[in-house]
Amino acid sequence: MPKKERVKTERKLVEKKATKAAKTAARKRAEADAAAAAKRSSAIDASTLGDDDGSDIDSDDEEAILARRQRAKVAVGGGAYTLTPEQRAAAEKAESQRIAADQARRDAEEAEARAALEEKDAEERFAAMRLKEATSGEVMTWVYDKGQIFRKPGGIPFKPGKNPGDHPMIMVAIPQMIVGRVIGKGGTTIRSIEERSGAKVKMEEGKGGPGMATLVVVGDDRAAESARMMLNNAIGGGKR
Repeated sequence: MPKKERVKTERKLVEKKATKAAKTAARKRAEADAAAAAKRSSAIDASTLGDDDGSDIDSDDEEAILARRQRAKVAVGGGAYTLTPEQRAAAEKAESQRIAADQARRDAEEAEARAALEEKDAEERFAAMRLKEATSGEVMTWVYDKGQIFRKPGGIPFKPGKNPGDHPMIMVAIPQMIVGRVIGKGGTTIRSIEERSGAKVKMEEGKGGPGMATLVVVGDDRAAESARMMLNNAIGGGKR
């Protein structure tokens, strides 16, 4: 199967999984609500079966039945005024924590599904880009222009690795004045780019001509392209 078709198929599978997860979560919430309602109803009905309620009204009288049910509702929580302030605060806190935990779980499921879709989108864009480059027959390089790093002809040719299987070295000259944005405070930005992209990134200051520095990236095609997009965000261009 062609890579483009495979990527589309995988994306559809991810979307189906995300939809199924959402439906499952909704079903579980509905079942839990129904079980809680049934439990409350059962407690109330059970309380109405006995006659030992201190009432002098005949137990078969409709008024007596209604009265007992009302007292049962109050006993199982139907009347909040029967709780002490401490009990009410504890109950409200427990309910708030339950709602927060449930929301956090749903948010995590949605974030996971969204991240998977974004990854598939990135794979599709990358595959389309490589296909276009292969069709044009042009040799791609990295070129800094107008605040961002482009993947296009005209820059420093990629340098092959020393050994078979080694990833190529990509070099691009950038203004010395933006080196700090790439490195970040204490090197935090450049380390984050390396960790997230999987590529090796370093700066060679003072190289590339007057007022310029050379940015060096080593990694496979996908990692290098991911690093390029992150570098553009760090520099401030934010474009791909």
